[in-house]
Amino acid sequence: MTENCDYLGVVTAGHATAWTASGDQEAAWNKLYNTAAAKGENAIVVNQSATTGLSTKARAQVYKCPDLQDLRYEEVPNSPR
Repeated sequence: MTENCDYLGVVTAGHATAWTASGDQEAAWNKLYNTAAAKGENAIVVNQSATTGLSTKARAQVYKCPDLQDLRYEEVPNSPR
């Protein structure tokens, strides 16, 4: 997905107020997407996501890809959770 893209760095996000672990993960990932989109980046590769009973923290590499119209994401297989 990141061929022909410019690597722009790393974004991190966390969330700890949802009622469920999956809700925290979804909220943290949404923060990753929103942070990337606000900076004009349109592709993220989530390479770390850790969920405990109380919160989720996530990390992603961000890219600007001239061929993409919408924000896209990819999760690295076997990444630490």
